[in-house]
Amino acid sequence: MGLYDVTSYLSDILSYARILALGLATGVIAMVMNILAGMVQINVLGFILSLVIYFIGHVFNITMSLLSAYVHDSRLQYIEFFNKFYDGGGYNFEPLAIQTKSIDVIDNSKEV
Repeated sequence: MGLYDVTSYLSDILSYARILALGLATGVIAMVMNILAGMVQINVLGFILSLVIYFIGHVFNITMSLLSAYVHDSRLQYIEFFNKFYDGGGYNFEPLAIQTKSIDVIDNSKEV
């Protein structure tokens, strides 16, 4: 195990720590939305406004959490973790199709 391997493992740990930080940020955003909604609960109109703040704030938080979980986990899988097991050997993909350099187009449409 060389110096490159140690820095690679440290990089992986920091990448997973970033996902932990995103989880903590989700909790903080939820707490802020609860505090904001609680600040306006003075009367009936404030209570209705607080319900709107709860709903919009938490829907935003869930949406951002789902998006960040998808993006950051995909980045970890495909960029950092995938190259540990994938070797670039093999042969080029050649699909099963007719390989032509030019195509003749015939107009079979009739004008009405």
